Formats: sequence, C-alpha cells, structure tokens
Amino acid sequence: MSQGKSGNSYPSSTPPKPGSQLDSMLGSLQSDLNKLGVATVAKGVCGACKKPIAGQVVTAMGKTWHPEHFVCTHCQEEIGSRNFFERDGQPYCEKDYHNLFSPRCYYCNGPILDVSL
Repeated sequence: MSQGKSGNSYPSSTPPKPGSQLDSMLGSLQSDLNKLGVATVAKGVCGACKKPIAGQVVTAMGKTWHPEHFVCTHCQEEIGSRNFFERDGQPYCEKDYHNLFSPRCYYCNGPILDVSL
C-alpha cells in the first residue's frame, strides 16, 4: 500500500546541498567495502574540492586532483592526461594558453607556437 510519500528521502521544503547526496553515497560505498574486507585508502586530497581521492587521481603542479576537477582555468574543460601549461599557479589547456599568452604574428595575429631560426 502506498502512503503518499514522495520519492525523496528529504523534506520537500529542504533540498539537499549540492554534492551532499554524492558525499553520502561515497561514504556508504566506503563503509560497505570495508565490511566486505576491501580496504580503501585515500590517494590524497583534491586540490580543488579538498575531499579525499579514492580511485583515479591526477598528480600535477605538486598536488593531487580528482580527474574531473583538474580543469583549464580559462575554458573549464577537463585536462585529464593532455598537455597543459601552468601560469601563475593556474593550469591552462594548450589551446587556451597559446591563445592567451603566446606572442602574436604581426601579419596574421595568430599565436606563434614555434620559433625557427
């Protein structure tokens, strides 16, 4: 028999904080794995969200990151294992770095990517 409850596990007047549901799920998963005898060890703390990393990790700029949090400062796209540049302590994808900071060709105004002598 239905008791007329909504599908939410929280009162409809109080929506969950962004990420709190995910944090709860991750905590439950870690607890369940520990009960099964599978030890989960944090691989560091994410340089962006400051939460422990258990799973894939990106190590760059002297920090560890969740892969989805290591993003270009300009376009916010995930950098992943692609080449990147650092400027003033911030990561930039290759395309944005050259468009923003490379010297410009006087003729076409395009970024100069290589100097040939």
